[in-house]
Amino acid sequence: MIAGMILSLVAVCVIGLIFGNALMDYEASHRYSEMIAVFLDPDGTQDAGVLETTVRKIGHLVEYALLGSAVMILILYIKHRFQKSVLGYGLFLVLAVAVLDEYFQSYSDRTSSTEDILLDFLGALIGFFLVCLVVRIYRCFHNAKRKKE
Repeated sequence: MIAGMILSLVAVCVIGLIFGNALMDYEASHRYSEMIAVFLDPDGTQDAGVLETTVRKIGHLVEYALLGSAVMILILYIKHRFQKSVLGYGLFLVLAVAVLDEYFQSYSDRTSSTEDILLDFLGALIGFFLVCLVVRIYRCFHNAKRKKE
């Protein structure tokens, strides 16, 4: 029971991080992306605009891969503990967060886009996949170890 609450809290914290970033105004968001771009290209040899756009898009993927991972771990916990599959609810949750993220962004002086919603959902699917892959690898090694005993 406590594990479920902790997993839920982690997912809620990731959602809070995503919404916090969505509510940043254009200037703060731009400075943050620019700071990462300068870290990646300290000599300034790359086109700054292209690099900053790439940083923003990768940021979407990473945020939502974290959310997808947290949600998938919670889904696997619920499935194991309660014998119920809630994958559809998990997919709906990450899509709803992506839509709300873009909606909130429109209230700060930034634009929202359907492309970003799709990118966010792709990031969440990557997170889902990575968790499933890690679980599968763990189970393979665990089962192989048991067979040797």
